[in-house]
Amino acid sequence: MSRTAAFSVLEEATLSNRNDAATTIYTYILNVGNKPMQLDTKEVKYPNFFIIGMPRSGTKLLRELLNNHSEIFIPEVETLFIPKLLKKFGGLILTKKNIRSAIIEIKKSLFFMNYTKKNTFDLKKLNTNNINIVNLINTFYVELAVQKNIAPKIIGDKSPNYINNIPLISSYFPESKFIHIVRDPRDYALSVKKTWNKSLLRSIFKWSKGINAFQKAFLENKENMVEIRYEDLIENPRSEIIKCIKLLDLKYEEGMDQLFYSNEKLGDAKTTKIDFKNKQKYSSAMSTNEIKKIENYTIEFLKTYGYPYSTKRKKNKKTPAVQNVILKIHDAKSLIFFKVKENGFFSGVKKVLKAHKAH
Repeated sequence: MSRTAAFSVLEEATLSNRNDAATTIYTYILNVGNKPMQLDTKEVKYPNFFIIGMPRSGTKLLRELLNNHSEIFIPEVETLFIPKLLKKFGGLILTKKNIRSAIIEIKKSLFFMNYTKKNTFDLKKLNTNNINIVNLINTFYVELAVQKNIAPKIIGDKSPNYINNIPLISSYFPESKFIHIVRDPRDYALSVKKTWNKSLLRSIFKWSKGINAFQKAFLENKENMVEIRYEDLIENPRSEIIKCIKLLDLKYEEGMDQLFYSNEKLGDAKTTKIDFKNKQKYSSAMSTNEIKKIENYTIEFLKTYGYPYSTKRKKNKKTPAVQNVILKIHDAKSLIFFKVKENGFFSGVKKVLKAHKAH
């Protein structure tokens, strides 16, 4: 029985026999996991792809547009914990103690905290025999789909920060695809500043690190990756979505380029329509000196991605280590203040700590 066949069982299930359908899928996954004592990801399928990029770069918008496809499911909450689980357990067949430890990691994660605000998740579904961590992660995504009572052909993940973990993820999910969305660093930094009151310069340091990580990974695995610009997505969503769908070996469906409800709760993108004017806001919101500083650190990237610039530098200015540490402290304070204001003192601090542990 193939994975596709297993999901067709789920697709035909009604609410009354939902558990039987889920059991069929889990039984199949268990058979896949019953392998010799080494990692075998050949049969493991989910997640099929990852949306990556820097926060405030359009990853949420891209997720919502791709979720318009009838055969795609991308959870609405970022997982964040996958790299940590892969590093911790590698390719070992998990003991009962290992499985309990993995479940605890998920339960302590920011994902679980956010997801269980509106949903329930039965972590016992992950407690099976003769599996490795990849099988467990696979089962986790299947359960997310089961709980939505849907049977997608393809399951994705939208966790922007995975941009720094592409080689690690690829080594365990070699068939998975990566869709990278990049935004003009000046608008990106401005959005981060407006949303969380974080430093413009440190945002650029992080942006540059992420872009470097993607470009390096792209050279090694380009057949499984596609890259789009945020500005192109809001100007011509159909053509950019087609690029993504082609990578996933799917056909474009009419209406995929429409936003049916607001995908953003923060910043300037809080709208139920794609705002094609949401670009180059830095030109009026930043000082000439601020723009110049950012361009000096990103000039090579600006050229690569076809963004306009005025600096005369030819090479990126190096990130100053001491200044980066100082700005990191400033950003931590700003984030704590934001989370406390948004969620209350205890919940706010808890969210910051969980987010920190995920990296």
